[in-house]
Amino acid sequence: MTEDWTTAEEINAKALRQRFPAIDWATFWNQPAEKDWIIPSVLPAGGQIVIYSPAKMGKSLLALEICAALATGRTVLGHVPKRAYRVTYVDYENDPDDIHARLADMGYGPGDDLSNLEILPYAALMNLDTPAGGQTFLDRMKLHGPEIVVIDTMSRVNQGRENDNDTYNDFYKYTGLGLKRACIALIRLDHSGKDESKGQRGGSAKNSDVDAVWRLSESSPGRTFRLTCEMSRHQVPDKVLTIHRESMPLCHRLAMPDHRTGDAMEARIDAIIDVLDAAGLPDDVGRRIADRTLRDAGSGARPATVTAALRRRQMRLETSGTHPQPELSGTRREHVEP
Repeated sequence: MTEDWTTAEEINAKALRQRFPAIDWATFWNQPAEKDWIIPSVLPAGGQIVIYSPAKMGKSLLALEICAALATGRTVLGHVPKRAYRVTYVDYENDPDDIHARLADMGYGPGDDLSNLEILPYAALMNLDTPAGGQTFLDRMKLHGPEIVVIDTMSRVNQGRENDNDTYNDFYKYTGLGLKRACIALIRLDHSGKDESKGQRGGSAKNSDVDAVWRLSESSPGRTFRLTCEMSRHQVPDKVLTIHRESMPLCHRLAMPDHRTGDAMEARIDAIIDVLDAAGLPDDVGRRIADRTLRDAGSGARPATVTAALRRRQMRLETSGTHPQPELSGTRREHVEP
């Protein structure tokens, strides 16, 4: 009887450890301290961000372009992805005809492999601020195994009132936390209130459980926009991004920043760019080679500064129109542990 009881305790302990895993100190320090970016400055791997704006400004359009580009390995916001990503776009706003027209305007067609991109139009999922709804959502995500999820928009997915902070605390408890545990990045699209200067519409808890909040605003009607990082838990190399919307094909191009200023941070970025250029490294050089080159040259710098320099060199690919072919990875992560 004692042996059976001990075995039951061991089984229960193993189940609890799997459900509530602790940091493994044996491997913890082997992980890079530098943040891994899917889109530099904007979307960290496994992170959760908000992009909000007034209605009809085009945040869904921007999000769809981001999703399609990451799923196919195309340049997005001045960045050439390291590889193609698996993406799920949960769309409560647009019907399949709208999606078809927008993707066609972006230059996609039958010849493009969009198998990494899963779009759920008018998704009839349960409320994501409830235990049953969150679990159903996480179970559905397992079918595609995404590394990035987009929810368009947050006002459509919860049963609680938008002005009630408990609504967003419950969303994180039942849905957001499950995505974070599975290292799945989340982009939440949302609306601003009547007074844009006061941020997103609804309760203040909307900002409490995300890694960054980005506001999309219009500089020139229908042509030039600005993405401004209003809050972040991590260091963001570029907190203001100027974006030009072009029509043939439909896309958003990041304006090349004027970084030759007298600012000390910009001077350090310039110095790193000069070292990498002098070494003859291509604009899409990887982080490991860049770090080794800088060490060999005695030009050590903070990780965020090196990230900003690499990002600006990659933007020259966008300007020149010459892009390397991304590597497609067949490696999948473990996803969504209930």
